[in-house]
Amino acid sequence: MSAPRYGPLRKVKDRGRGRRDGRDCVPSLVAVQTLAETGEAISAPYPDVLLSKALHEITVVHQRFERQVDDDRAALAKLRKDWALAGEALVRTAQLVVEAHAALTEEELRPRSYDELIQGNGHKARSRSDRRRDHRIAQAIARQNAQLQARDDISSRTAVVEERIRNEFAVAQADARALSEHYATRVQAYWEHNVHIHPEGVYIAAWLHYTAQLLPSWVLEEPVGDPADLGRGPFELHRLARQVTPPVRRTGRKQPITHPADEIQESP
Repeated sequence: MSAPRYGPLRKVKDRGRGRRDGRDCVPSLVAVQTLAETGEAISAPYPDVLLSKALHEITVVHQRFERQVDDDRAALAKLRKDWALAGEALVRTAQLVVEAHAALTEEELRPRSYDELIQGNGHKARSRSDRRRDHRIAQAIARQNAQLQARDDISSRTAVVEERIRNEFAVAQADARALSEHYATRVQAYWEHNVHIHPEGVYIAAWLHYTAQLLPSWVLEEPVGDPADLGRGPFELHRLARQVTPPVRRTGRKQPITHPADEIQESP
């Protein structure tokens, strides 16, 4: 999924709304200064609409991710249950291997035929018993190896499903970030044109930190941990703020001191 194109019509609309609010002195210098002193980011009705749209589209991305991995999560749960059952079976088989290696008992060494009863043919009974013991051991070991292979196959299939879920989650995160950045660009255009036309814009710009992005915590988390839990709530909402670029005016006024326009992350 690619981010929406920021075409000419959207640019005209965002810039026009910013200029209209700027002419109406929205926001006021006092309001901006008050919020700046408390460390809060400012917003306005039109940017709030854009941020709300961004959140809605990010929610749609998350819902699509949930649908895409629903079958994989069910398959992962079954594979993990099968792996646990295979482990229990291996414990029982390991005990059978130990028992198969046990020394021959007197009962097993007793003659089983007339030939073995003949004096001097005791080695025949021993040989027969040894062959039966070796066969018993071989069967137990073969069963153990087959169960080990089966459990390894389950582990391999589990790893494939886990990786597929991680990849889908990474794609969903990338799509959500792209959407958020698209709307952040639109919000930025609004504020830059707002302060450009605002009567006190050159002074407001030095103080104005605006909410550029609202991101659910799942978009920012690392795709680590149990894949079955990736993208599952509850989520916190993170606000990313930016500082507006001061306008350049030919009014003879001295430009205010500016600060770096780096992103800062506020607590939700």
